[in-house]
Amino acid sequence: MTRNGETLQRLVGYERLDLEPGETGAATVSIDPRLLAEWNGSGWTIPAGTYGFAYGDNAEALGNVVEVSLQERSWED
Repeated sequence: MTRNGETLQRLVGYERLDLEPGETGAATVSIDPRLLAEWNGSGWTIPAGTYGFAYGDNAEALGNVVEVSLQERSWED
């Protein structure tokens, strides 16, 4: 997401895989919608827009970005 011309980056989930050298594995990460949302004083809002998601070893070594278009969503918690 971009705000005021600045790209925002958040950790929204992770799964640790313990693999032997040369071994491959698969990870499934569920994203809590509140991690994409902003608190507006009376509830949560996910602004409409295109969001990019990427797996990686760390924040500096991310893989390919998958883009997902989301509609605005608001709710009270």
